[in-house]
Amino acid sequence: MKKKSRSKKTNGDYNKGQYIAIVIIIVVLIKILTKCDFDEMTKKEQPTFRPPICDTLNLSKSECDKKLKEIDEELEDLDKQRAICFKNRDYSSEKCKKFFGEGFDIKEKYSCVLKDASNVETAKWTLSINRFSYKSFVVENSCCPERGKRFAIYDKEYPAKLKWFDLIDQDLYFDSLELSDKKVRHKNFSIKLETSDYNRFNKLYKNAENAKVDESLNEIREEEKFYYSANAFFREGMKDTNNFTALFDADCE
Repeated sequence: MKKKSRSKKTNGDYNKGQYIAIVIIIVVLIKILTKCDFDEMTKKEQPTFRPPICDTLNLSKSECDKKLKEIDEELEDLDKQRAICFKNRDYSSEKCKKFFGEGFDIKEKYSCVLKDASNVETAKWTLSINRFSYKSFVVENSCCPERGKRFAIYDKEYPAKLKWFDLIDQDLYFDSLELSDKKVRHKNFSIKLETSDYNRFNKLYKNAENAKVDESLNEIREEEKFYYSANAFFREGMKDTNNFTALFDADCE
C-alpha cells in the first residue's frame, strides 16, 4: 500500500512551529540575561586589592591598614607645609627647598653678558623672573629679538634648568637658564620650521598671545600648550645636531 505524501499545508505548519519555538527560546534567553547582575559577578571574581607596600613589608591586614593611615597623615602634613612655603614665597629655607626642585636657586633678576659680540647693543640684557607656582615662571627678556614676557618651567632633569620658548618669523627658539661650570648661563637655540610645523606652532603661539591681551583665565593653559609642544619638538629635533642652531651661550649673574 502506498504511503500518502505530506501535504504542503502540513510542511508549512511544521516550519512555522519551528520558527515560533526558536523565537520563544530567544525571548527567554534575553530575559534571563537581562536579569543577571554582571557587575556583581565580576566583583566576586576580582581578587581583593592589596597595596604593594604591604606585601613588600609582609604586613598583616591590621598592620597594613595602620601603615596606610600613617602614609596618609604624612602626605597631609606635607601638603600643609607646601601651602605655607608657597604662601610665604619661601624658596630658600631647608624645609621648603624640597618643594621647588633641585639644581640652583633662581633669582628674581639676572644681568647677562655675551662676550665677543659684534653688536654692542645686544651684548647685554637682563632677565626678570617671577615665580607663580612651584615650577612655573614668567621670564621677561629686556633685549631683542626675544624682548617681552614668556612662560617658563623649571626642569629638574640634569642639568637642571629654567626653560622657555619663542616663535620669531619661521624659527622656533629655545632658551635655558642653567648652572654650568659653577656659572649661571643663558643658552639659546633655534630650529627652522617647515611650513606645516610653522602653521601649527603659529596657531598655538597666537592663542597664547591673544589670551594675554584679553587677560583670559585660560592664559596659562594656552601658554602651557605652546610650551609643551615646543619642548617635545626640540627634544626630538636635538637628537640630530644638524636640525638646530646654537645661537649663544652667555654668562649671567
